[in-house]
Amino acid sequence: MRVRDFIILLIFTFTTALHSCVTDVEDPTPPPAPDWNYPSEAGAIPPEGVRAVEGEDGIRLEWQPFSDNDINEVRIFRADSAAVDFDRIGVVTEQNNLLENFYEDFSAPLDTIVYYYLRAMDKSDNRSKISETLRFNLLQKPNLSEFEEPPPATPKFTWFIEPPGSNTLFYQIELTDASKNTVQISHLIQRTGYGWREQEEWSFSDSLTPGAQYFWRVYAFGLLDSLNRPHAMSISNWRGFEVRE
Repeated sequence: MRVRDFIILLIFTFTTALHSCVTDVEDPTPPPAPDWNYPSEAGAIPPEGVRAVEGEDGIRLEWQPFSDNDINEVRIFRADSAAVDFDRIGVVTEQNNLLENFYEDFSAPLDTIVYYYLRAMDKSDNRSKISETLRFNLLQKPNLSEFEEPPPATPKFTWFIEPPGSNTLFYQIELTDASKNTVQISHLIQRTGYGWREQEEWSFSDSLTPGAQYFWRVYAFGLLDSLNRPHAMSISNWRGFEVRE
């Protein structure tokens, strides 16, 4: 090999090695671990943070938005009991330069405490540490009783939840007009019935408009942590009624 060719080969090899080193250290820092957006305090209507999906058998998982715009993926892991391994159940990826900070899990088992953690990935495929582990119990939705006839202007609402072993501790009622504008939200109502299909009840104290249409639904809360945040929840479907003339 001629000296000139050897020098060219040497320069090429050195340049390639240097480029490789620069690439390898371009972004060696892993992203921060995701932070959960924990459930809002029991009684906050509408609830925010991690919560049950309205009228559905699903859990809306939320985390704090990332300040690092290099994050392009969040992976969601779940274990259906404390004694089993976590499985990846979903991934949220950047779409059109937007990375959503929520994921809705419609495969979580009902009336079972499940566990979640998150892990972020950046555009250089660096993995974050895992987030704190979150526990949540998706409760059965409350069953709302129908009025046998148009109720009076001060109606009594009744409902029940099953099974009796549910982790529900409190209920809350939301009442709206025909356009779903909130009319009244009840205080937290402590659960009293633990028998099968044992009904709970709450009476509306103010007078509603005779002949007008209204809607109501019931929130169920349980497993409150030290900050009074529920880690068990469900939200019933709406039920409409018309007040007696």
